[in-house]
Amino acid sequence: MIVTVNESKFESEIINFVKEFIHPKQKYGIYFETDFYKKFVQVITEQFTHSEINITRYTKRMIDVQTDREQNEIVLKYHEGNTNHRGIEETYEKLKREFYWPNLKTTVQKIINNCELCLTSKYERSPLKIKFNITPTASKPLEILHIDKFTIENTKFLTIIDTFSKYAQAYPLNSSTSVELVNGLMKFFSHHGIPQAIVSDNGAEFQSNLIKELLDLHKINVHFNPPNIQNRTE
Repeated sequence: MIVTVNESKFESEIINFVKEFIHPKQKYGIYFETDFYKKFVQVITEQFTHSEINITRYTKRMIDVQTDREQNEIVLKYHEGNTNHRGIEETYEKLKREFYWPNLKTTVQKIINNCELCLTSKYERSPLKIKFNITPTASKPLEILHIDKFTIENTKFLTIIDTFSKYAQAYPLNSSTSVELVNGLMKFFSHHGIPQAIVSDNGAEFQSNLIKELLDLHKINVHFNPPNIQNRTE
């Protein structure tokens, strides 16, 4: 729940908010975007019995993920692209520090329990090992590109860096779909030309059929790095 409070009516609006939404002896978390926490505590202390109100202050606001598609993409990105297929608990503990949606752990369990690579590794009783190509070295500008995805202030970007010149571009994305990524790559290609190779981590979004078709069409080689060394664009 997001609440906007009129500063000139701060005390009365806080009192009304607590009476309407806060139930005695239940635990609540609260986050302030402005520095009103001390005033909030003062109103609560003066107007209510302290033992009835159980509120914990949080200093970081989680990203509230609304749709099932975005929830699944976040879990898949972390599980397949960032952690080399870690387990349910480790994935859940990491994601819950940054994202929120109801039944987050259930989503994590469902996706990981249905991961084909994890199931194969489990039944073969051997650790999962993903093969990576040796990262090529560029000898001239725009020969090899490093691509990645990052999010800042809830806006997603496709980042592209020329490994030789370190020239970089970032394209905003409306979503993490392969269509959006292909559009970003095509914009870069139209302005700068076609590279010989592209390097990325092994994220699922970079291994979609649509992106493979684009790279095959332009005869672009692709190399996948483990996430911990894919740092030029991060």
